[in-house]
Amino acid sequence: MQGVPYGRLTMSIGVTVVGTTDLALDNRTWFERADKALYVAKSNGRNRAELTPAPVAAQDTEPGAGP
Repeated sequence: MQGVPYGRLTMSIGVTVVGTTDLALDNRTWFERADKALYVAKSNGRNRAELTPAPVAAQDTEPGAGP
């Protein structure tokens, strides 16, 4: 590639969802979740973004709701 001194750039991204029940958690926990998603992205190949959703708390679901 001409004009690009460093060659090809690739990127892996890890993202997590922070739910309302997670607001009491500290930033470290949020970063740990995103970090886990990052390593999933890296292990699945280059140029990927992986999402690790926040765990669903029992109190977040209504009785009888769901599949």
